[in-house]
Amino acid sequence: MVVGWLEAAGVAAAGLLAGVLISLAGVGSVLAVSAGLGLVAALVVTGLRVAALAAEQGADGAAAGIGAGLRLAVRQPRLRLMLALLTADAVVLGALDLLVVILALTVLGRPPGWAGYLEFAFGVGAVLAATVSAVLVGRRLGGPILAAALAFSGALAAVAFGLGLACPPAPPACS
Repeated sequence: MVVGWLEAAGVAAAGLLAGVLISLAGVGSVLAVSAGLGLVAALVVTGLRVAALAAEQGADGAAAGIGAGLRLAVRQPRLRLMLALLTADAVVLGALDLLVVILALTVLGRPPGWAGYLEFAFGVGAVLAATVSAVLVGRRLGGPILAAALAFSGALAAVAFGLGLACPPAPPACS
């Protein structure tokens, strides 16, 4: 729960920082700040010393370990499900990142900094969702959550297929 909340807070902070940087100094500034933060992170962990989790392996040992991990994933249905869910999560978040930029620039016609502000809004929503989920722990909510997810998915599908448009895209009166 705490990890999800911290991740959402990080998304919100990163979105706000990116939006402000793009608005003030352009896209290149975001890349420069990201590179700088990556360098700081690398310097912070450079001094860490931890015990090895496994004996050092050569190239053959590493390949054997990867093969063993893949065989384990094939044999274990729950592990396959977890890997599939993590993969789906990564795909959806990557698509969302792209869609935020398209929404800001193309659909809303806003300057590039708005992509960061929309990502900030997503992060704030995720923080609020994590907070609400912490309050709801231990309650029987399977049915209401499933109904809400289906309703939300249906609304998204309707918008995706153009069923939610107030008017057709062609008339200039709607622009």
